[in-house]
Amino acid sequence: FKTGDLERAEKNFRQAIDLDSSLWEAHHLLGIIYDRQQNYEGAILQYRWAIRLKPNTSMLFNNLGMSFLLKGDYEEAMKSFMEALRLENSNAKIYNNLALTLCKLKRYNEALEVFKKGGDEAAAYNNLGYVLMSEGKNRQAIDAFEKALEIKPGFYTKAYENLKKAKAASLSVSP
Repeated sequence: FKTGDLERAEKNFRQAIDLDSSLWEAHHLLGIIYDRQQNYEGAILQYRWAIRLKPNTSMLFNNLGMSFLLKGDYEEAMKSFMEALRLENSNAKIYNNLALTLCKLKRYNEALEVFKKGGDEAAAYNNLGYVLMSEGKNRQAIDAFEKALEIKPGFYTKAYENLKKAKAASLSVSP
C-alpha cells in the first residue's frame, strides 16, 4: 500500500480479510484504495465494515463521509462528518470536510461558521472564497477574499493570490 502498488495491496488486504474478517484496518485501507479508484460504493462498504469493528474511530467516519461527498451524496456525507465530530470535536480536517459538504448544499453561511471551527476566521473566509471561485461565483469569492485580508492584512498571502485569481476570472466573463 505504502509503495503505491494498489493492485497488489488490494489483493493482500482481501486475502487477509478472507483469513480474518475482523481486521478493521484491512477494511479501512481497502476503502482508501477504492476511493482512489473512484469506486465509492466499494469504499463505503469497506468503511462500514471497519466501523462495525471499530465504532469509536472518528477517522473511519471522516473517510466514509469523504466517499459520500465524492459520490455526490451530500446528506449522507454530512451525517458521517457529524458522527466523526461527535467522536473527535477538535479535528480541523473533519470541520473542513463538513464545511465543503455544506458548500455543495449551497449552505454557505453555515459552511463559513464550520470553516471557522476548523481554523481561524481569515482562513475560513479564504476557504469559502476558494469554493465560491471554483463554482464560478467570482463576485462572492472576491468579497470573501477581501474579508480574509481585512482580518489579517498583509499576512494572508494565500487570500491575496486567490483574490487576484477571482478578479481576473471576473473580468474574463464580463462583457
